Amino acid sequence: MARVKNYGSVLQAYALQHVVQSIPGWRCETIDYRPWERKKKGLKGWLRLLANYMRYGERSDVFGHFVSKRLNMTRPYYSFDELMQSPPRADVYVTGSDQTFNPRFTNCDPTFFLKFVPKGAGRKIAYAPSVAQESLLDEHSEVFRRAFDDYDALSARESVGAEALTRLSGRKVAHCCDPTLLLTRDEWAAFSRECGMSVKQPYILVYNLTYMVDPYPKASAIEERVQDALHLPIYYLGGTKRMSSRFGSKILKRVTVEEFVWLFLHATFTMTSSFHGTAFALQGGNPFVSYVKGRAEGDSRLADLLRRCGAEQHMIDVDGESIWDVDLVKFDPLPETKMRMREFRKISRKWLVDGLY
Repeated sequence: MARVKNYGSVLQAYALQHVVQSIPGWRCETIDYRPWERKKKGLKGWLRLLANYMRYGERSDVFGHFVSKRLNMTRPYYSFDELMQSPPRADVYVTGSDQTFNPRFTNCDPTFFLKFVPKGAGRKIAYAPSVAQESLLDEHSEVFRRAFDDYDALSARESVGAEALTRLSGRKVAHCCDPTLLLTRDEWAAFSRECGMSVKQPYILVYNLTYMVDPYPKASAIEERVQDALHLPIYYLGGTKRMSSRFGSKILKRVTVEEFVWLFLHATFTMTSSFHGTAFALQGGNPFVSYVKGRAEGDSRLADLLRRCGAEQHMIDVDGESIWDVDLVKFDPLPETKMRMREFRKISRKWLVDGLY
């Protein structure tokens, strides 16, 4: 999913490539799969491209530049049939990470189950794909069962996903961290240093993706309370003009991928409803809030990650706690969290290396 116009999508692809290529003798390529495009565009194709640009605007250029600069891509493939006719050659084929096992986004496309790989052509593994909601997996259980027969090793990004895939496949499915957590904070600091960004004063960072968890209107009250307590400007990664009218607030546009990482690593306080926003807030090691919708139901991604890292105190349930019950002190990171993240990274890297061989 490296072509998805989303910071988390391109960063997890970069991180997995980085880790694989850090192993002596290994090279990594990402399959440039573009099923939403057409080789022969015609009028409908050009209209689709125009609509896409109007929706994403300059963001398309930001992500396109990053992919061309940072990722080793195969030639473009526009359909599963194209992949079947001329599959890329490799010793190991990997599904993951991101939401490559989430039927909501992939519609059970056989490409993400590596069905284009000729029998015996190479090992097939799944590194930390997400299913997001177990109920979606159950709806397509037979498709998943058949798909897993061809895999040599399976893992999942969330513990509930690992448990569900274990039941479906009848095999042990490991729980591994998102690729962005395979890199240390120091590695991400070196990566983002190249952007040359420098903010001279401390700031609060807000990054909310409302299509998964919409934290508003509660988030507005929390933003106001945090800003009143810290007396710092708020930088919004996306948002509305109403937000930028708040005192000391600014909506950041055309933020590069490297700048995105830098902003999370250096924020004094972060508020986010994004999975990868939460992952980079954890990497930053500063106070943060992560919004979830129902701690035990629905999309489990954020809650699962925070529990695994011993950082549950950072969660705010948008359907639960009252804003007046929120104590800012509890959002300070715990020493235990860094230790558990380090252990999670170690286990996951070992699984990946073993899976490659």
